[in-house]
Amino acid sequence: TEDVYNVPHVLTRLYKTRLPVRHAVMRGTSYVQVCYALESHTDTVARSIGMDPLEFRKLTVSRSSFHPLLETCGDMIGWRTGRTAEDQGVGIALCHHGGRQLGVVAAEVTVDRSGGRISVDRLCGTFDIGLVINRNTLTMGTKGAMLWGLGYALREEVALDGHRSHTSSFADYHIARFSDTPPIEVAFLDNEAPGAPRGCGELPVIPTIGAICNAVYDAIGIRFYELPMTPERVKQALAEAWDPTFAI
Repeated sequence: TEDVYNVPHVLTRLYKTRLPVRHAVMRGTSYVQVCYALESHTDTVARSIGMDPLEFRKLTVSRSSFHPLLETCGDMIGWRTGRTAEDQGVGIALCHHGGRQLGVVAAEVTVDRSGGRISVDRLCGTFDIGLVINRNTLTMGTKGAMLWGLGYALREEVALDGHRSHTSSFADYHIARFSDTPPIEVAFLDNEAPGAPRGCGELPVIPTIGAICNAVYDAIGIRFYELPMTPERVKQALAEAWDPTFAI
């Protein structure tokens, strides 16, 4: 937390869990879960005091280098233009990854209440990673990483029952498809430590998840604490919000 936000009092608890199956690493390992939780919490705090989530982040980030990233990403997504479309929302999230790699991602989503499907309409990302050597390759890799984050948020899940995994192939592990791919816009800044290239492989994956989750909350007022946000989970959450005694 201290690498991202100025928080004077922090208490961290770690819990060790015995997993029923062997596990391996994932892209953005360890940062993925922590950033999703932290950015969801940050959004919750901002809204609880009636403050704009982007402005709240600008006031609390620990590094001034985040300011141009937040401003640029907000402008790219049209943060201040306002929205009147029902069940449409925008969200933003940021990440400090791998030493001096900084990133901000904003998402615009639409939620279909009848079917529970979340459509990501646009993704925008701003990244401070030092000198850009090959812009074409970097842009494609960054967009691919953001799409990977979309998959984590909405589709990808390993089904466990406490004894074994029921997910054994890509036939039942649902990655994002071309039909899920929204327009993606990226920009690269060089403010943190101008000069040396610092890489951008895993970074774009991580804040994309939080941005989508925060956009969903902005759209329908429901905070999800479990991923992915599948249509079944969305429908159940909407039903419970309407009637807490309802169960699917």
